[in-house]
Amino acid sequence: MPTKEYQIQGEHTTGLTAKHYHGEAISTLNTWAKNNLPPYAVVSSVKVKYRGKVSTGDTKFYVGFTNSSDTEPGQKIISGELTTSSNNSWEQPLPFSGLNITSSYSRLNFWASSGIIMKKYTCYDFRVIWTYSIPNYTITVKSGTGGTVTGGGTFEAGKTATITATANVGYKFKQWNDGNTSASRSVTVTGNATYTAEFTLKEYPVNVICEPSESGETCVVSGAGVYKFGDTVTLKVTSIPEYHSFDGWDVICNKVYQYDTETITFTLNADMITDNTDSITAMCIIGHTGFRVNVEYLPYEGAGYAEYGDWGIVEGKETYFNRKSVPVNGFKVVYANREYMWIEAIANEGYSFSKWQDGDTSNPRKIVVTDDITYTAIFRVNKLFIGAQVPKAIYVGTQEVKEVYIGTEKVYG
Repeated sequence: MPTKEYQIQGEHTTGLTAKHYHGEAISTLNTWAKNNLPPYAVVSSVKVKYRGKVSTGDTKFYVGFTNSSDTEPGQKIISGELTTSSNNSWEQPLPFSGLNITSSYSRLNFWASSGIIMKKYTCYDFRVIWTYSIPNYTITVKSGTGGTVTGGGTFEAGKTATITATANVGYKFKQWNDGNTSASRSVTVTGNATYTAEFTLKEYPVNVICEPSESGETCVVSGAGVYKFGDTVTLKVTSIPEYHSFDGWDVICNKVYQYDTETITFTLNADMITDNTDSITAMCIIGHTGFRVNVEYLPYEGAGYAEYGDWGIVEGKETYFNRKSVPVNGFKVVYANREYMWIEAIANEGYSFSKWQDGDTSNPRKIVVTDDITYTAIFRVNKLFIGAQVPKAIYVGTQEVKEVYIGTEKVYG
């Protein structure tokens, strides 16, 4: 085992009349040990060592504890004779507790005396020796549900151990069992210790986008919200605009799922979630089943009506067929976008078709249906009845006539 030594007195030659001493305060020795032994050192023994000789004859010596620097030890731990031999060497254990030498006295002294005046001796060595070891400790790392850990092992006391927690897909690191929230951390080894990593389920916002149709209509969907990893998500189309149908789902994440049912169910598991997934976006797609075509009439509804039907090419010629009457409030067109149909304005008695609101005079008129739209048929008055039958309105072109006079007599308005 390693040792640390504190030398109280090295080689020193002196002449003795009656006594001679060397010593050190126990508090100084204990402070030195604390400052010079490695941190976390475990002391196994403390001993005092002395070597020396005299030039002629012999003399007595003592090593022990005292409360005075010039007093023979009150508690002797070594005593012997110094001779001219070079083999005068003694060791003796000292009482200790931890790093501290323990004694009811305040000093550790060497004390020598001789009855021969001016006898010389040489103090080769007077020192205190600490024998110690640095213990090893075990750092154990454990993982709760949702992740893995690294960094455990056996380390010398005072060393640093790095431990790391890594979350699985769908989990996030929460904390260690001692409350530390750093997933990777360094710990100073002071004893056996166990560190357990705690993980928690991640949460994912599930957003729903209803892709607008060509006419700008959107559906209504239930089920959006915040879900945890492992939860099952159910999204359902609860309302579809008139003249539209549900076409499918696109669930946008690492994979795209397409369904043709109005309810979609999926689980937030490892097949769908990766470390880079922050949220899930589901897109509901709707399409037109048809558009509404309205037909209005000027000067008023009684001026005429409209009919409609299919348009196509038969034997190389444009053909109008499947004639139907247009309801007053319009009608639903079930054709696919950008396909043709026709409308025709039919005048009632006393009126004749003039043009459509956009100036087109075709009648019947071929149209392409790509959106809900209104066509206005403008009729002109063929006859003006004065007497029992009064017109509801009179138009010149698209301008309504407010008053009609014959001479100076007002006959209308």
